[in-house]
Amino acid sequence: MSSPASADAPAPCVHTEFKTELVKQACAKGGQKEAKDAMKAFMKDKKIKSCNQCHAKLAPKYDLKADALDQFTKIGGK
Repeated sequence: MSSPASADAPAPCVHTEFKTELVKQACAKGGQKEAKDAMKAFMKDKKIKSCNQCHAKLAPKYDLKADALDQFTKIGGK
């Protein structure tokens, strides 16, 4: 049986090595949900229409395409 505190804990991020400050900070702050929210806000701001522009696959591993980091930094991501 889990304790109430662990039931409220956010799902941790799948990735543990971060190449971007945006996702690293979001994961530290609120796990997977916070990372998704941060990326969705970034995408909206940069007018990116699909997660699949950078991700080869989404849940459960959120695999990145080979050029994902380049795309991210070219449009102003940190």
